Amino acid sequence: MEIFTFYANNTSSSTNSGDWVSIGSDARTLRIGAKNGDKGDYIRVITAATPDITVDFNASSSSGAESTSSANLRVDLSSASSSAVTVDYTVTGTATGSGTDYTLANGTLTIAANATQKNITIASIVNDTLDEANETVIVTLSNAVGATLGSDKVHTYTITDNDATPSLSIADVSGNETAGNRQFTVTLSAASGLAVTVNYATSNGTATAGADYTATSGSLTIAAGATTATFNVAVLADSIDEANETVTLTLSSAGNATIADAIGTLTITDDDATPSVDFNATSSNGAESASSKALTVDLSAASGLDVTVDYAITGTATGSGTDFTLANGTLTISAGDTSGTITIASIINDTLDEANETVIVTLSSPGNATLGDDKVHTYTINDNDATPSLSINDVSGNETAGNRQFTVTLSAASGLAVTVNYATSDGTATAGADYTAISATQLTIAAGATTATFNVGVLADSLDEANETVTLT
Repeated sequence: MEIFTFYANNTSSSTNSGDWVSIGSDARTLRIGAKNGDKGDYIRVITAATPDITVDFNASSSSGAESTSSANLRVDLSSASSSAVTVDYTVTGTATGSGTDYTLANGTLTIAANATQKNITIASIVNDTLDEANETVIVTLSNAVGATLGSDKVHTYTITDNDATPSLSIADVSGNETAGNRQFTVTLSAASGLAVTVNYATSNGTATAGADYTATSGSLTIAAGATTATFNVAVLADSIDEANETVTLTLSSAGNATIADAIGTLTITDDDATPSVDFNATSSNGAESASSKALTVDLSAASGLDVTVDYAITGTATGSGTDFTLANGTLTISAGDTSGTITIASIINDTLDEANETVIVTLSSPGNATLGDDKVHTYTINDNDATPSLSINDVSGNETAGNRQFTVTLSAASGLAVTVNYATSDGTATAGADYTAISATQLTIAAGATTATFNVGVLADSLDEANETVTLT
């Protein structure tokens, strides 16, 4: 066996026996010729088989955070080729190219002759601030020239999101109770690359569903890239003066977000006039045999608040159980009611003849209302006792000089001072000789008393005479 070594451009040589050998320009064909034969006459032509070169990715997947500015996807040849190898690639996936999420267009990769690898580069990966799903860049090889496609012809590169999940909050709203919708705004702390969902529902604060507002619930969606969405709550009007009322709005079950502020408040501002409070009449009366009297105090309209009003007692009648029982105080008319009563209690049915007496009730200092015109009520207790009668007694005594006392008596005590005039006149006695005359003079029996007295002066003489009389009228 002979061994041949060819140097530089020398591609032919002779054997020891005079045969010759040459290598073809393709470096794969070996030609062997006979001794003394022409060089075009070959005994043997041996051509080496073309090697089976494949082209594909060195891995089928990889990933990196979106803060990584670029990623190289390596394409390998199974072995070096004496000529350049080309392969087309197309770009798909959930990420968006053209500078939105990255930059890489469809193209053709060329691996130079005798090289075994080259990269396809996903460039300008955008590190955005949107919370979003991880996104993919899928690169698929096709149409290889100078090689055949290997098994890993598809590479999936995953851009891993690195942004915080945004949080949701709801704003408070206030407005008057005029019927209509009140709009609530739900806000994201930052725009998201995902659609954000959240449930909402109303509940009673101090307001009542069906009377002050319409209960509502539902699901709200904030579109990807947006930061707000709105929903409405319907307010119902009324005519009742009341405190401002509240409705509670609650967020729950957020999707693709957290909840930072789950509670919003709708304040319904009352716009109804304050009612007035006063008596429904300025006067009334009743016999003292009536044990009590209720005085009605009215509101001009029902209120959603408790209404209070102070009252003070005056008049000619005496309280504290003498003629009646009622002290100064405060009347409360409960929310929703339109009237209340102040009661003059324990009216005394006495036996004294007396003037009619009054209980005067005066309203003041209203709470959650204004004072109306009829703020004073006069109740008259009508006396029902008979007028007493007067009588005077007879008096006798000797004619010794001095006064003789007469008593005037009432048939019953009176609640009034009783007055009566009295005067003397001659009977058989003579004024100035037997007694001192009295012209018309007024006698007073004090209220509550039953008697009063007055005197008649007797004059003494030395005459023997019959008994004499003086008339008192």
